[in-house]
Amino acid sequence: MVGALAPPLGICLNRLMGAVWSCLRSEWRTQWRTWLALAALVGLVGGVVLGAAAGARRTATAYPRLLEVGHASDALVAPDTPGFDAALRRLPEVVALHHGDLYNLFLTSPHGPDPAVDAGSGQNVWTSTDRVKVLEGRLFDVTNRREVMVDPALAARYHLHPGARFQVLAVPMDDQGNSLLQRAYPMSFTVSAVVVFDNQVVPVSPADALPQFVLTPAFARTSVARSLVSTDGAYLTLRPGTNFGTFRSRTARLASHYPLLGGQVFIADLDDQHARAEQAISPEAIALALFALLAGLMGLAVIGQIVSRQLLVDAGDHQALRALGMDRRQLLALSLLGVGAVAVAGAVLAVVIAVAASPLMPIGAARLAEPSPGVEINVGVILIGLAAVALLPVLVALPAARRAARPAATNASDEVATGRTASLLARTTGLATWPASMAIGLRLAFASGRGRRAVPVRSALVGTTVALGALVAAIVFGTSLDGLVSTPRLYGQTWDTQIDFSFGAVPAQAARSFLASDHDIAALAGGNYGSVQLGGQLVPAVGVAPLHGRIDYALLHGRSPVGADEIALGGRTLAGLHAKVGDVVTAQVNGKSRRMRIVGEAVFPAYGYGNFTPTGLGNGAAVDPRLLPTPGCAGCYNFFLVRYTGGTNRARDTAALTSDLRRKTGCLDAGCAVVTVLRPTEIDSLLRVQGTPLALGVLLAVLAVASLAHALVTTIGRRRRDLAILKTLGFRRRQVSATVAWQSVALGAVALVVGIPLGVAAGRLAWTIFANSVGVAPDPTVPVLVVLALVPLALVVANAIAAGPAWVAGRVKAGRLLRAE
Repeated sequence: MVGALAPPLGICLNRLMGAVWSCLRSEWRTQWRTWLALAALVGLVGGVVLGAAAGARRTATAYPRLLEVGHASDALVAPDTPGFDAALRRLPEVVALHHGDLYNLFLTSPHGPDPAVDAGSGQNVWTSTDRVKVLEGRLFDVTNRREVMVDPALAARYHLHPGARFQVLAVPMDDQGNSLLQRAYPMSFTVSAVVVFDNQVVPVSPADALPQFVLTPAFARTSVARSLVSTDGAYLTLRPGTNFGTFRSRTARLASHYPLLGGQVFIADLDDQHARAEQAISPEAIALALFALLAGLMGLAVIGQIVSRQLLVDAGDHQALRALGMDRRQLLALSLLGVGAVAVAGAVLAVVIAVAASPLMPIGAARLAEPSPGVEINVGVILIGLAAVALLPVLVALPAARRAARPAATNASDEVATGRTASLLARTTGLATWPASMAIGLRLAFASGRGRRAVPVRSALVGTTVALGALVAAIVFGTSLDGLVSTPRLYGQTWDTQIDFSFGAVPAQAARSFLASDHDIAALAGGNYGSVQLGGQLVPAVGVAPLHGRIDYALLHGRSPVGADEIALGGRTLAGLHAKVGDVVTAQVNGKSRRMRIVGEAVFPAYGYGNFTPTGLGNGAAVDPRLLPTPGCAGCYNFFLVRYTGGTNRARDTAALTSDLRRKTGCLDAGCAVVTVLRPTEIDSLLRVQGTPLALGVLLAVLAVASLAHALVTTIGRRRRDLAILKTLGFRRRQVSATVAWQSVALGAVALVVGIPLGVAAGRLAWTIFANSVGVAPDPTVPVLVVLALVPLALVVANAIAAGPAWVAGRVKAGRLLRAE
């Protein structure tokens, strides 16, 4: 092996030491420039791929790292009365407990107090546990009663920055928990920082989407703060491995011993919400990973063709080297050493580019979560990427290097020699219905040739077909995704407006009388929030009952539950239970165990209240609303759903409904609202990557164009002699150019015929798999007109690509070229 490598190493050293002399020769200048340009291309493509791969990893891990750095709580129990928190601390699952309060503090607007805000404080909450991420400024001084930290939404709305004054309206609470609006008074605070709360990175529960600000523990200890408390809660850190269902049951039993709680506590699984948020970020990480994969494949295909072409060009020196005694194995090693040197140089450049681009990552919601923004060196990704960028070009170049190391072919063995060209011309011109330029162009399109006249027809055809098919698949998938995120019924919203009282409740008769004057209402339903325990897991639940007309769930299979022993579940929940429609499961509802039959598979919007986990696309349960009663209010509902008649001005009616609700009920609580869109977290995450299929499609289109363009340019370079012979046989410049154009059209037509059906099938399959995984209807949308429009567009692009090579081919000087031969 050493003997085989010694001559190539010596030749490489001689070439390096004689670089000045080599630059005086035009052919060496051209080769060195080509290899340097190739190294730069390898570095650029590798840098993009490594940067995207490292960014995908950084995007996927940003939120878990934020939770780890911030010591995020595992559960929230509310309310938290004196004595109950001490009992909670003694539970075996509880490691730590921190108390937090929410205050009746409101923003001001021209129409009065604006409830769209969460204001709270707590001892150690948001400073040591659930620690906020500071974007600007510093953490507040825990001993200063007048400092406040605000989130980016509030900072943007009121143009706040560290040191600015922030004014709110304080509304005291009476002993029954009612807001005393007539005793409201203003309060002002100094902003110490603009911060991000871990529950705001991806809002999972309804309250997470509200703007937030927090006050200091010193303020929480004042009498003013105690008069403003609207609700409180305990933030718990649980032991690793805790079964949340068991913990919830134990906490509920414990609450029954405290009369002030009325035996009713709300228990939120914050770990489940964190998992939902992490799951919502995953599409962005997947999109980056797909971009890295496709960019790598595209770059490898283009680089492979360029390297193969350059190796065959450089093979012209091999005849002299053979005369000096080098055998085929040594010539192969020489070629691979050259490619390896280029690949290693490109790999180093790729690492530099990836590290320099790392401040651009992560993307989307993960960028808000990233606890350590700026330059990052992901050692694992860098080392793997460095090895891949250095080795893959060599592996791709191996077949071409083997061909280049073969003994040179004789003129008699060259394809499309003079006799064959004349015979080809005679056969094609014998077809009276086919122009000669068209016939020869079609034949050249699929003739790969041999020796130094070989053209990468197969790779160009396969690359163009695969890229075009993937483009069609991306269009089908993207159109189906657009349909899902823009059609509320597909993600479970079968109504127009929701009147949400959150933790509160209103009798059904009061809602009927309140809405009786609105004649545009076609249907009205009342609903309750809650949860059920299935298979040891806590599942958010909802119950909806028709009050006027009918508003039903969005069902994929089966029907809605109509009795206390029936239940409908989301697709993911069914998969987690390994159950199907028709099975019987054991569920715990309100502390009681009951056998329930699964009668349907449903899709849910984000039904939920406060900071508690809502339902989602494939997550949730639908039960009879009587199983989820509101304490102390028989026949009451947490929310009402409204569907208007056709042709109604829904924006006008919703605005009027909101105004009437505030005026007639005096509702100021943040949970009392009129909602027109209740998108699940999963839909919001998909909205952030909605343009990804289009971006990938553009990338694939570039791959198709690059493959076709390289094939045409290579054809002109390799078959100039054949084109010159055609001109001596009577072809005019226009006919030679037309021959190249027909070659391009033929390759594009085959790619269309094969790629479009494959792309449609692949896009439908990909969407079906994706839809089943998220629990929505697996009904892909094929944009027939768009797909059909690709046919003339592809042919136009093929002709446009051929324009340059065809013009060059038409200007071939037959006499000069043949004399040189």
